[in-house]
This record gives sequence, C-alpha cells and structure tokens, in this order.
Amino acid sequence: MGPSMAAFVLCVLGAVFYLRHLNQSYRLEEWLAFRILEIGLWAVLLHGSLVLVGARLLRLLVDRDELGPGELFLQSFVLGTAAFSFAMYLAGALSLYASWFAIGLPLAFAIAGASDAGYLMRRLREALRPVPTTSIGTSLLRYGAIAFGATMLAFVYIEALTPSSFNFDAIWYHVPVAQDYARLGKIVPFYGDNHRAYPHLTSLFQTWALLVPFLDPVQLKWMLILHLEFAIVVWRMVGAAAMARYLLGGRKVPGLWAAFFLFPSIFIYDQNIGGSADHYVGVTAVPIFLALMRALPSFHVGYAILTGVAAGLHILTKYQAIYSVVAVATFASCRCLYGIFARFYRARKGRSLPEGAPSPRALLLGPALILLGALVVSSPHFIKNTVYYQNPVYPFAQKLFPSSFDDWEPPARDEAVTLLSEGRGKKREKSRSRAGEDDGPLPSQKKRKKDPWDFEFGPRGIDFKPQGDGFVEKVVWWHKTLADWPFLTGNRGFTEGRPYMGAVFVLLMPALLLIRGSRRLWLATGYVYVVFSVWALTSANDRYLLTILSLPIGLCAALIVRVAELGRLARVGLSCLIGVQLLWGTDAPLQYGGARFADAVSLVRAGHSGKTLEERLRYRKNELTVSASLPKDAVVLGRYYKSLLGFDRMTLNTHADIQTYIDFKNLMSLDDFWQICRDRGVTHLLYPEGERQPVRAHELVLFDALVEKSHNKRKMSGLVIAELSPEPPGHPEPFLVLVRGLKEYQDGLYPVHLLSLDNRRESKKGPRPLSSYRKDNASALLEKAHAVLLGGRKGSFDGASLDEAFYQVERFRGLEVWLRRDDIGEEDE
Repeated sequence: MGPSMAAFVLCVLGAVFYLRHLNQSYRLEEWLAFRILEIGLWAVLLHGSLVLVGARLLRLLVDRDELGPGELFLQSFVLGTAAFSFAMYLAGALSLYASWFAIGLPLAFAIAGASDAGYLMRRLREALRPVPTTSIGTSLLRYGAIAFGATMLAFVYIEALTPSSFNFDAIWYHVPVAQDYARLGKIVPFYGDNHRAYPHLTSLFQTWALLVPFLDPVQLKWMLILHLEFAIVVWRMVGAAAMARYLLGGRKVPGLWAAFFLFPSIFIYDQNIGGSADHYVGVTAVPIFLALMRALPSFHVGYAILTGVAAGLHILTKYQAIYSVVAVATFASCRCLYGIFARFYRARKGRSLPEGAPSPRALLLGPALILLGALVVSSPHFIKNTVYYQNPVYPFAQKLFPSSFDDWEPPARDEAVTLLSEGRGKKREKSRSRAGEDDGPLPSQKKRKKDPWDFEFGPRGIDFKPQGDGFVEKVVWWHKTLADWPFLTGNRGFTEGRPYMGAVFVLLMPALLLIRGSRRLWLATGYVYVVFSVWALTSANDRYLLTILSLPIGLCAALIVRVAELGRLARVGLSCLIGVQLLWGTDAPLQYGGARFADAVSLVRAGHSGKTLEERLRYRKNELTVSASLPKDAVVLGRYYKSLLGFDRMTLNTHADIQTYIDFKNLMSLDDFWQICRDRGVTHLLYPEGERQPVRAHELVLFDALVEKSHNKRKMSGLVIAELSPEPPGHPEPFLVLVRGLKEYQDGLYPVHLLSLDNRRESKKGPRPLSSYRKDNASALLEKAHAVLLGGRKGSFDGASLDEAFYQVERFRGLEVWLRRDDIGEEDE
C-alpha cells in the first residue's frame, strides 16, 4: 500500500469514527445539512441538465466560440429551459406528472447533451482562469469585489433557505398551481381564479420540484422550490456580467458580477427569493438583448431564432414581458428600415454596400424568425387557455373571445321576485361587479382638477399608473420617473420610502457623454430607455422592474469600468459614488431580510436542541392539517381565502376581482347561492373567521348564511369549514338584509343582490333600500330581515332588541354580521 492509499484509508476511517461519535449527541438522520445537500443535488441536476441539452441545441444555431463563457452558459440555459417548458406542457397534457417523470426528464436531457460536456468544461476553465494584474491596487479591488459579492450572495442564500421566505403571491397562486398539477398528475384549468390563467413557467419548475421523490416532509420540497429560484438569481448575475463583458468588447473583468449587489433589491420583501415569477421572467431579459444585438448587424438566422426563443420564454413566464417585447420590436423594425433605406440610398449614389450588410431576404427573414420563435415557444400557454377558456389571452379580451365556462343563469323565479329585482330596489347608478370592472375610481385615481401643465405629481407608493392630466404632463411624468425611480420608491411602502437600488446607475449615466468609442454602450442605453419607458407607461411598480433589472445592472457594470479608465481623478470620484452605495446598501440584508435570516438560524439551532427534522419543519402546519382533513377530490369554495401554500385541495374563490365563476350579481336568495355552488361542483365552504373582509357586502352575508345552513360546520386553525348540503336550504325567497352604519349605503332594508358596491371605491349614489331606516320602524324592519349588517358607530337600533331574534356570526373591524336565530330566510309570522 502506497503512502497516498494509506492516507486515504486513514482519513476515511477517521471520518467514520468522527461521525459515529457525533451521532451520539446529534443523530445523523436528523442533520439538516444532509437534507440541504440532497436538495442542492436535485437543483444542480435540473439546472445542469438544462445547460447540457441547451448547449447541444445552441451548437445547431450559432458558432459557440463567438460567445464569452458566461454568455455561452446563459444562452445554453435559455435553450434548455425552452426544451423543459415543452416537455412539461406535453407531459401535463398527457397526465404524465409523476415521480418517475421528475427523475427521467433531467436524466434524458443530460444524456442528450452529454457529448457537449467536455466543451463546456473547457469553457468553464477558461472563465475561471486568473487574469494577470498590473498592480497591487487592482488586485485589492478585484478580490475585494469578489469577497463583497460572495458575502452578499451568502446572505441571499441563507435568507431563502426556509419556507418562511414565500411571499403573498407565491402562497396565493404560484405554488398552489404547482400543487394542483402535482396532485392531479396533469395540467388542469383554474376557473375560480383568473390569476392562474396567466403565463406560469415558474409554476412548471415548482411542479417538477413537488414531483421529486424521497423529499419528505413536503416542506423539503418547498425548500427545493426556493433553491431552484436561488439558481435563477445566480443566472441573473451571470447574465448581468455577460452583458457587461459584451458592452466592453469581450474584455474579461474579474469580480464584475458583484455589481449585481449595487442594486440590493433582492433583499426587499416582494423582490426577494419568495416563490414568485419575477426572477424567472427577469433571467431571460439579458439573453434577449445579447441575442438581438448579435442578430441585428446582418440578421443572422441563428441569433434571430435565439432571440425569438428567449423572448418566447419571457412571455411564457409573465405578461410583464411586454417591456422587452416592445424593445425587440422597436430595434428590429428600426434595423429593417435602416437596411432598406441604406440599400436605396447607396444604390442611388452608386455605392456598394459594406461587407456583412443584410440582404433583402435577411431583412425579411430575420424579423420573421424572431417573431416565429417567440410564438412557437410561448404557444403552449395560449393553446392551453384556448382549450380550457376558449380565449388564448384569458382573462383579457373577453369581448373578443367570449367564454362559456362561466355562464350561469339563476333558477326561474316567480313574478313577485322578478318585480323585486327590477322595481323598488333598482339602483340609481349602474354598478358593475364583474372582474376587471369597478363602481368608481379609487381615491388615488381621481382626476386632479387643476390647470393643465401644472406638473404636480403624486408618489408611486400605491397607485402605479401613469400620472398627468394631458399628453404633455404624461410625457413629463414618464421621463421624471425614468430619472427618479431609484430615489422615489414605488414598492407599497415596504422600505418606508427609503431608496435601495439603481442610484449608481442613474447618477453614472451622464458620464456616458465623456466616453469615446462607446457605440455598444449607447445601443444598450437606448434599449434600456425603451424597456423602462414601457414599464413607466404601464405600471411603474418597483417589483415589476425585476423583469428587466439585469439590463441596467449589466450596463452599470460596464460604465463603472469605462469611467474608471478615464483617469485617476475619475477613479477617485467613482470610488466616492460607489462607496456611498456600499455604505448605504450593505445594511439591506439585515434591515429588510433580518427576519428571514433569523428564521434560518433558528432552523439550524433547533437541531441541536434535540428536535427531529419533522418537528423543526412545521411550516404551514395549519394549512396542511386542514387540507388533510378534506377528501382528496374536494372542491373548496374559499371566501377571499388565499393562504393556499400547503392547502393541497382544488380551491375556488369568491373575490370578484379575480374571477367570474362564482358571480354574486344575480344571486337573490340563499337557494340561488347554493345552486351555483352545486353547479360548480363545490363540496366544501371555507372562510377565515373575522379576516380578509370581502369588499362587497352581498358576498359576505350570503357566504356566512350558507355556511350556517350547511353540514358538519367546524372550526380549525382559525378557519370555518362546512360541507355543502346535498339539498338546497329551502329558501328561494329574496334574502333581505338590514344595513345600519355602512358608509356605502343608506340605512335601510335591502335585497341582498343590491349590496354589491365595492367599499374600496367611491360611488356617487348607492342603491335605494326597500325601506329606509327610521327610529319608528326599526322593529318592523328587524322582523322582515334575514340578516343584519352593523358598521361604525351607528351600529345600534333605537328601542329594538337585536339579540332576541339574531345572533352574531362574524365580526370584523367596524363591521358585524348577524343572522336570524330561527330558520334562516324564514320571516316571523
């Protein structure tokens, strides 16, 4: 036995001895590190297989040696993701979602791309090869940047480690889409929530994670979802560095990727790694730009296809892809027009075209291939929506593509009920309650009645729509927003108005005027201007900037290098600017992500206190317990219930803003509500008691009343649950509600269907009550009412006792719901 083998045996035996000793105080099967390693291997398997198969496809399109290492791996990942999306949609359509598929898909991709593994390893070694330095100062800056970036990346990972990182939208619909796909083994429609009809490439990645075997309990699969998203953030960093390298003419600048953390939005709630789609849509922004820039000079066929594929993935992830789609269309159109003009101009002057100029065929074929690639890659989503909703872009364009899945007519009513609905209770002003329509403007949306061109604008804190009373004001606001977005935040107050990203980029942009030989920088600036303009003119929400944020990060990184090359004084000034950002921004991991960091630390520490892994991973235990108590084929109608991560049952919603499947506008009685539930296949009713108050009163009171008339009503973990009765409640008569103290309504007795005003909006006039409330008729109105809504300080009755005939079902802040004690819907004789 040689010395090397002896050392090997000695060290292995030492490791075994050490593990046996550690097992006495901390059982090895409970080590979190082993499970995290397992999760990490699954994430590496998927992303690695996507790069391998993507590199094989990239070889068919372009000369890969033209690309820098970062751009090569990035574009390979994009093509691999396109293959992944097709495979997932096809498997979902064929009901093939299962554990064997989760294993087989990445293995098949890895085998398909195995022949390119050697080439990729050579290019990776090239990327990691050290660049000689010319001075100690340069070395210090380089390694300082790498250390800073590595530290911040470690914070990102730790704060995305546990399921407490999931944000509201992920809990509401991103991961629940994947839950239903994985549980049912196929792609299904979601008629009860139109947000689930949006593009959801993110949910396909999450579906794969939920199908992975051997990860139990389910919280480990949720952690895998977060690890997959962490890898996407790393790809965004690779993209920003690849863009900077392209803008610098292919020069390699080690540590430049750390410029990503000069924009520390990754630590802010709603922009962190939290299970939503924003990082997934953002990862393709740079690949689109790079492929387009390489395609435009001659409309190279391969790069045109690559541009289209990346744009198609962008669309397949989120509709905010419109930012980059408009930019691609703008640049491709301008290049075509310039090419046509140049040909005519040079022909007229008798000059020959420069070498590499696109031919007339290329001027037509290039844009066509970009468009075709985008349409083909994004088509599975639109085909799915056409099949399930009869509308490829549902829930938009419903007049152009009328759907029938949500058609429903109430049962035939007698003449008295019809007269009641059309007569005395008729609204003075038309009120609409379908999703996408409203009863009036939000207070922040009211038109300002000032002189035109006053140039006074409100903050972007809540309302992100373009501001301005006329065209000139809108243009001013648009460009003002492009300049001040890093300083005047628009993130719903999550940073309390404190700036947190983009300042270095905006403040450094004027230096572009000082840089010579900056054609690529100017092209990138024009491209960024277009995408930012579309953002500002649609919905200037900071979170939506994640769709394109890698572009200004890459441009900023390149600008930093070029400004530093202007001279010693330029470097001193640049150091001051970046230093201010570092001093301010390095607080972000703890200021905005401290709670997530603390939870990760707590999860690790709990293992040393003797708790088992299952005892430590009790995230969302309430939702898991409640869903386990319901049949697997249950269809649950939740009243504004959106806490669905872990609630692994098919769920519909009553919120009119997000669906029309359970439409309250024609429901006049308790039997009507029961009937539509029955027709929609609802088996259970659920609501969070005293929480998430519906914005329309008729939804609230009818839901409470039907729950009271249903079977097996029980309370679990703050939720009220009941089984829908197989028989109607037996109350076809109009459901009458006495309203007292609600700001939207005059006090009085109303048929329930008239209580449809949105309490978030201002209405000029509400509906007229059947009988107005007065002191002398309080008792008479109570005798007629089936329910009572009390709100505000006026929630009392003059000389009339409420407790005798009614009981309180639910209470919100400033609102109480009371139902008649006797048989609901039956008036006292």
